[in-house]
Amino acid sequence: MSDSNFIDALRWTSEAKEKLQNIPFFVRSQAKARIEQLARESRFGRTG
Repeated sequence: MSDSNFIDALRWTSEAKEKLQNIPFFVRSQAKARIEQLARESRFGRTG
């Protein structure tokens, strides 16, 4: 993981991680990236 990715890492709540598992596996990584992008844009430090 690069330094910038580490610094930008968000904390996911256990509830959010559980909900993420309901997303089909073949789009899960894209959905996770989009959720994290929206959280950063909204200035939230965690998802869930």
